[in-house]
Amino acid sequence: MRRFGLHLLLGFFLLILTAVQLQAGRPFETEVSEIQDKQRLKIDLGVDYSHIASRQDLLALPWIGINFSTGQMVEIQAYYDFFYRFTRRATTVYGSGDLSLWTKLRFVEEKGSRPAVGLRFGVKLPNAKDEVGLGTDQTNFYAAGLIGKTWGKLENHLNLGIAIYDSPFRVREQKDLFTLAYSSIYNFSPALQFVMDFYTQQGADSRFNLNKLTLGSRIAHKKWVWEVAMKKGINSINKGYQGEQSLDWGVVLSASRYFDLR
Repeated sequence: MRRFGLHLLLGFFLLILTAVQLQAGRPFETEVSEIQDKQRLKIDLGVDYSHIASRQDLLALPWIGINFSTGQMVEIQAYYDFFYRFTRRATTVYGSGDLSLWTKLRFVEEKGSRPAVGLRFGVKLPNAKDEVGLGTDQTNFYAAGLIGKTWGKLENHLNLGIAIYDSPFRVREQKDLFTLAYSSIYNFSPALQFVMDFYTQQGADSRFNLNKLTLGSRIAHKKWVWEVAMKKGINSINKGYQGEQSLDWGVVLSASRYFDLR
């Protein structure tokens, strides 16, 4: 009965529209190209639950994000997780996740028919321990071009890029992946948004390929933002390394606070 209810809910979401890492991250993968025109600090605090497979669950409690806008064309970002890993017939493990560091650059500001254009690049550091099933002890690199355009109440954002993974299966081997992230954001009001977010990464080794769909809402009030989202892995299977890059479904909750520095 519980499985039927879950399938019904997911079916409803898909009618509205039509190997994830063990890194909980933010509710939505797609990065917007815009940057605040004034110096601003944003602190994120969230909870991320992922059902990995029939016998594995992962809980990020908490995940933390820090974003600093320089007020010009640059934004610095950092994300860090603390994980609970649950497996049936095994001991629950709690420990550090991976720290990821990012830089975002805005090259062109959206104006009239011209879209916003930017670049984002970053690295995931190997803080999590692979022997307890919380990470891969590998360093990953990412880079993506950002494009954004708004039509009325609908915002559209596209990220096209690459990911370079150290392979956890073989020493001195890397995996080069093409990444694509797309989101549509509908603004019901200045305080309420509905977000559809899709992320995919594809390469020659199918163990590193993944597709993820996330649906959620965002509520803003003064300098606070609350987000709730449901994520679903598409064609998700166990990739063969401690559940790495394998997602069935999950739920993410987060709260953010802005601080104007000028």
